[in-house]
Amino acid sequence: MALALSWLTVLPVRAGTPDAGVAAGALRWAPVVGALLGAAAGGVLVGLAALGVPSLVAGLLTVGFLALATRGMHLDGLADTADGLGCYGPPERALAVMRDGGAGPFAVVTLIVVLGAQAASLAAIAPYGWRAVAAA
Repeated sequence: MALALSWLTVLPVRAGTPDAGVAAGALRWAPVVGALLGAAAGGVLVGLAALGVPSLVAGLLTVGFLALATRGMHLDGLADTADGLGCYGPPERALAVMRDGGAGPFAVVTLIVVLGAQAASLAAIAPYGWRAVAAA
């Protein structure tokens, strides 16, 4: 669990140098870490709604919280994939684009659409209190 937390979150968890068995175990804990992140995000969402923050703003802030809590790892992968798929070149070119550290236009548009949809979805469940925590 400690290794999964150190890999998937910004929490300062010391996990040491993993061997293959510990790494495999960390992967089995990944869904639990995801559930913890979801519950924390739901708490942020409900807390912001309770403070009177407009639902869409609360949704955007919650999406930002998740990006910070996970080091944006999933966002980086999504952006790289979008750029690779949008480069209109042979597979070698797509891989080179995906390895490049920059974000191209396909990445930017994809991130705007995906993060906007996530924020809007969270905004829709914000008024439901503790059920929003479970849903997140």
